[in-house]
Amino acid sequence: SPLTPNKVPLSDRNIEPEKNVDFNFFKKEGFSFVLKIKKQGWDYFCKLKKAIYVDLVREFYLNLAYFNGTVKSIIKGTEITLDPVHLGEILRLSCKDYKKMELTHNKEGLRAILGREFEENLNKLEDKILSIEMRVLHTMVIKLFILRSGRHDLLSSRNICIMFHVITETPFNLPILMIEMMRETLNRSKAHLPYGMALSLVFRRFGVSFEGEPVARLSQTNTINHHTLHRIGFSKIDGGWSKGAEDVERAEEE
Repeated sequence: SPLTPNKVPLSDRNIEPEKNVDFNFFKKEGFSFVLKIKKQGWDYFCKLKKAIYVDLVREFYLNLAYFNGTVKSIIKGTEITLDPVHLGEILRLSCKDYKKMELTHNKEGLRAILGREFEENLNKLEDKILSIEMRVLHTMVIKLFILRSGRHDLLSSRNICIMFHVITETPFNLPILMIEMMRETLNRSKAHLPYGMALSLVFRRFGVSFEGEPVARLSQTNTINHHTLHRIGFSKIDGGWSKGAEDVERAEEE
């Protein structure tokens, strides 16, 4: 269909930068989400450090079609078909259980996330209301699972849903979410393209050649670790992590 005046062609869009997680650091510091992520079976995905083949990612989305929970594309003449089960197999993610992307009541999720009742306005919730552990978990959600450009310090219904399932150790079907995010990318006029590292594994599984392809590699800043804690305004004092006087960097700059 014709592009609207403000729509950026898929072939010209940026790849949304992914991060990985230094679980060894957070385990050493006593963060409980480490075991909870492992119970979801997401630790392999969260530790990915794969090169991103930028032109292939753009080609994947440029040729992407969605039908009834499955995406199809063509890369270098190779047809790729992904349903949640196949994607989960490639990324070592479970494809069972909870399939909804939002909770029926956000207050239920916030109660689990905050450890208390939340009586304030639920519109435009900012992550500054979260504890340090929940801030890190939220950063993981927006940098690994729900990859979007723009402002990242707001708690969306989907963010709350994923965090709730991690905290309560309730299984969540991440491959279905990823397929849905791919579909939504086609419908958003300026969305960055998500899951570059994951797609590298997909391309390899389908036998797509990487020869001669421009590549982007992760740097140290792409790892969620102690530097992340400093960037969101926390410092280690007397053996524990405490909030500083102010956030030194907004969430969208993490």
